[in-house]
Amino acid sequence: ESASEPSSSSAVWEVLPNCPLYGSTAAELGGCVLTLGGRIQGVSSTDVYLYSRNSKSWRRTTAVNLPIASYYATSATLAGNSIVVVGGLEKPDSRLNTVFFATFEN
Repeated sequence: ESASEPSSSSAVWEVLPNCPLYGSTAAELGGCVLTLGGRIQGVSSTDVYLYSRNSKSWRRTTAVNLPIASYYATSATLAGNSIVVVGGLEKPDSRLNTVFFATFEN
């Protein structure tokens, strides 16, 4: 017996400009792309950057930051305008198992 082939579908990938931080976790929220945390100059960050499709650039949000500096976290978007951030690293040798949940105001 041969394994059945998945139904053929295609994806169109869009390359965005580089994110200002590395080790960031990207998420989609309400049609916007945002990054959560990361590292800059070797230091963990709490920054959240939002990508603007109009200006094709990233801008740091001043309205919200992660509650703790971390990078390489995992995240998932939830229904509506809520997001969960799971774990990550605060320092290269310190793993986080904290789960953060946020609901963004419109």
